[in-house]
Amino acid sequence: MRRRLLCGALLLGLAAPAFAQVSALQPPPGANPPAPEPTPVVRLAVKPGAPEESALRYALLPDPLDCKPGNAAPIWIRAGDAVHSNAHKITEKEEKWYGPADTPLKDFPAEKVRDFLSTYATALRLADQAARRDHCDWELPPLTIQDFDLPFEEIQHCRGLAGILVLRYRLELSEGRFDDAIRTLQTGFALARDLGKGDTLIQDLVGIAIGSIMFGHVEEWLQTPGAPNLFWALTDLPAPLVNTAPAVRSELTTLYRSFPPLREVLRRSDKGALSEEDANRIIAELYKDWGAYIGQDVPDWQRKLGAAALVLKAYPDAKKYLKKQGRTDEQVDAMPAAQVVLLYFVGQYDKIKDDFLKWMNVPPWQARAGMMEAEKEVRALGPNGNPIISLLMPAVEKVYEARIRIERTADYLRCAEALRFYAAAHDGKPPEKLEDVKLPLPVDPNTGESFGKFYKVDKDGTGVFEIPPPPNMPPSLGRRFLLAPPK
Repeated sequence: MRRRLLCGALLLGLAAPAFAQVSALQPPPGANPPAPEPTPVVRLAVKPGAPEESALRYALLPDPLDCKPGNAAPIWIRAGDAVHSNAHKITEKEEKWYGPADTPLKDFPAEKVRDFLSTYATALRLADQAARRDHCDWELPPLTIQDFDLPFEEIQHCRGLAGILVLRYRLELSEGRFDDAIRTLQTGFALARDLGKGDTLIQDLVGIAIGSIMFGHVEEWLQTPGAPNLFWALTDLPAPLVNTAPAVRSELTTLYRSFPPLREVLRRSDKGALSEEDANRIIAELYKDWGAYIGQDVPDWQRKLGAAALVLKAYPDAKKYLKKQGRTDEQVDAMPAAQVVLLYFVGQYDKIKDDFLKWMNVPPWQARAGMMEAEKEVRALGPNGNPIISLLMPAVEKVYEARIRIERTADYLRCAEALRFYAAAHDGKPPEKLEDVKLPLPVDPNTGESFGKFYKVDKDGTGVFEIPPPPNMPPSLGRRFLLAPPK
């Protein structure tokens, strides 16, 4: 199973707009590389007067009082299938309706979009129903190496559903129908959250992608004249919206669900409980799946020969490892060579697994260094080192970074709404410092420091809140919020 390749493909699409076609073509030799996209500018619109009395009137997830008993997952699947099977396919003309860069709200073709959305009425109705069910259980069987079967198409269809929700939201926002627009955002954020309730990183990544799309259109809300303030609505969202820790734990323990005897052997202090036959069988099965993973479908005799060569190569290092772990020479020498190597591979895997898991629920600014160190251990082993790690270790660090990016987006949007909150109560005037806003402001999840260092007031009185992109990311993933002074 080429899980790393699939995870990588999804990660590449996290920041792409719905239905966008991403070109993988490289520039011709000698051509100048394309200039990086500039930092997007967001001009905050201030609604005169104090913010709404009810802090959560415009909540970004459905009110539990509006939710009915039932499982959302099968309804989400039906909604996604309804989008995928729709005869009215997305063309280049419709793609331009999705983003403010191509079609600003002032130029939004409301009647054309309304007619287009009418063909997706069933999908939208089902999506609204799914978002307002009281639980979501994807009911997938536990992952094992022997039975790795995921509904990839169903999950990806949910992303297409998010695009249709975006179109409806932009239509409602362009017409100033804020109550309708917030209901659509609730459905979109519920879809992202519910995908994150699955046990696989594929679901988490698509959930993060959809959450990123929805947060991008919250930015559009902030720029719309008369739009209510969403500070408390953003604060009320789960933090993070998609918590990748459960899926990481589920995927990293696939080994023990696939081969239950391994867990018992690791816990024993004696020489172990595997027979030579069992040890050789497990090594052979791992080697078989490893070959499938790297695209090598070899005959059984060749696989057995390869497994034997793997054991022979790793045996000296495996003996040293077990002795360092407290095994005596007699215990190690009494084991079949395949078992010695298997315990070595599993021990390495277990250490790295725990090195990832121990950081998953620590604040990101404290966890990042530890996560990077664990990832460095994985890279040091190389693709031909430990086959268990090559086969079963997902790209945890990249998934974790995707989670932090969406968490950081929610946090800086809260700060931007705090600026609008302040200005609304001070005749449109921006604060001198971000800390002048008397609200519970978040910290930057990358550093644990205040976002205040990114805010200043220019000479002309404009409040400038400029968020740099995440480390090693292009300027287009940063933001420059502008709050103009009253005229």
